Amino acid sequence: MEMISDREHILLAVIDRLRIIRATDAAWLAGYTDYTYCRKCLRKLCDMGLLQICRDSAGSNCYYLSGRGLAVLGKQTSHTYEVSATTHHALVVGRVCAWLRRTEGASPGELLTDSVLRSKGDKQRHRPDIVFRGHAYEIELNHKPLSLLEKNIRDNNSYQQQVWITPDNRPGIARNLNSCAQRVGVRIQTIPLVEIEKQVATADIHKNKRDTGTWDEIESVVSMPATHSMSKYTSYFKK
Repeated sequence: MEMISDREHILLAVIDRLRIIRATDAAWLAGYTDYTYCRKCLRKLCDMGLLQICRDSAGSNCYYLSGRGLAVLGKQTSHTYEVSATTHHALVVGRVCAWLRRTEGASPGELLTDSVLRSKGDKQRHRPDIVFRGHAYEIELNHKPLSLLEKNIRDNNSYQQQVWITPDNRPGIARNLNSCAQRVGVRIQTIPLVEIEKQVATADIHKNKRDTGTWDEIESVVSMPATHSMSKYTSYFKK
C-alpha cells in the first residue's frame, strides 16, 4: 500500500472526529495551508480506499471514512458513516469547527462534538453540538417546540456561554431562541449561519496554523498495539 504522511493521518483523524466533512473545513482543521494540496491528499486517500465520497446539496464533495480507513485508525469494529437526513447538520458542525479554528485558534482536540462527548461517557440527555473552552455551540437549523428549546437552554446553562447558530432564511428560529432564553432567564448569543459561512469563505488559508495542537482530547485509536506502524502518532491520538 502507498505510504500515508503524518499530515494525512491527521486528516483521517479529523474526518473520523467529525464523521463527515467538506474539503474546505478539513483543510482548516488538519492544518493545511493550501486548499489544492488538501484536495490532492483527499483524492489520494479516496484512491487508496480509505475515504468515501458523497455530495452535499450544492454539489460539493463530502468525505467520510471507509471501513479500511477506520481500520487504519485502529477502529476495525466501528461502523462507517451512513449518509442520512442529518448529514447536512453534521456538515454544518464541521463548518462551525473550521470557523472556530479560524477565529479562535481552536485545535481539533479542543472541539468536543456530541459524538465525542457521548463516547467519553456523557450520559446527559441533551449535549451541545460542540463544546469549546467551556462554551456550548448549538446548530439549530429547524423549528422545534418552544418547550424543548427552553429545556435545552436550561440544560446548557452549566456552560460559561451559549452560542446558537441559526439559518438566515428562517429568522423565526433565532427569535424563538431569544424569547425562550428571556423566559428562562438565561443569556444566549445567536449568530446567523451565513456570517460563519462568509468568514470561512473569505479567510486566507495560507495563514492557517500547521500546528494542530496536542490532540489529547481527540477520539481515535481504541486498541492499537505498541508495535503498530502508527505508534509514533500516539501524541496525536491519545484516548
